[in-house]
Amino acid sequence: MVDFHDPAVVQADFVAFVKLIHVTAGLYMWEYLTTLNFEWSYITGERPYRRTIWVYAIGRLASLATAVIFLVSLNVRAKVNCQAMYSISLICSYLAFTCTATLVALRVIAIWLWSRYTIALSVGLWSVTAGFFLFGIIQGRSSWVPGLGCSTAQGDWLLSARGSVNSIFATDFVLLLLQLIGLLRFGRTRERGVWVLLCKQGIIWLAVATFAQLVAMLFMNMNFNSAYPFYEKMFVTPAMYAMQICVSRMYCSLMEHNERPGAILGADPNELSLSIPTIEVFDASTSNFGTGAVRGTERR
Repeated sequence: MVDFHDPAVVQADFVAFVKLIHVTAGLYMWEYLTTLNFEWSYITGERPYRRTIWVYAIGRLASLATAVIFLVSLNVRAKVNCQAMYSISLICSYLAFTCTATLVALRVIAIWLWSRYTIALSVGLWSVTAGFFLFGIIQGRSSWVPGLGCSTAQGDWLLSARGSVNSIFATDFVLLLLQLIGLLRFGRTRERGVWVLLCKQGIIWLAVATFAQLVAMLFMNMNFNSAYPFYEKMFVTPAMYAMQICVSRMYCSLMEHNERPGAILGADPNELSLSIPTIEVFDASTSNFGTGAVRGTERR
């Protein structure tokens, strides 16, 4: 059995942690730069303005800032203000998690036709997670250790970090289940192309979020070596990158679907306002044809 208190094992694991952060940060930076033309198309006016683009853009920028800060903290050799750097990294990473959850929540609320119960549940879950985030930012402590660099303090920080990771996992899992249940309940997955797209995206997002966050949550809650906090944080940041890439890709594909000729979505793809198709109706009393409408949002 592996002894996680053995200095040789700790050293090897820390090297693996540093490599993992570098690889995942590099992958996210590549993803950000190769998809930056999507935001640029809104800046230049090539695409119509969407309200949710701000949530999308802020989440991506927050993840990018987190990647940069982590790389700096792992490679800096001169003494720096570790507390300021750590607080900023926490704010950016929590903001990125919040933006991804917000985009999913907006989609869930729209699928459930702006049900008050769904809105209340989504806001409640988001508020609980935001509370853990705020507690984690307040309790987070980091200091410079000669030979090691910036080191995170334990104690209350670990408690708040575990609460944050667990709440993120619970929030995303519940929201994604609500999304799939809503799609299946209203039976639109076989009627309209957008609902097929949403159902496929929901399954992909559920699989990615569950796997990435489950691994991060397990490592966060397992006490490998309390003297070295990097064990608990091993997969938290990679999970954030995976979630951000996944939700960004889904958001872009849904936007592009909305902007195609004949798209059935409304002004914002996360609002999912369906058009009302018009049909011809024969009036027997006048032997004339008139027009009628069948609401696309009618439940079966």
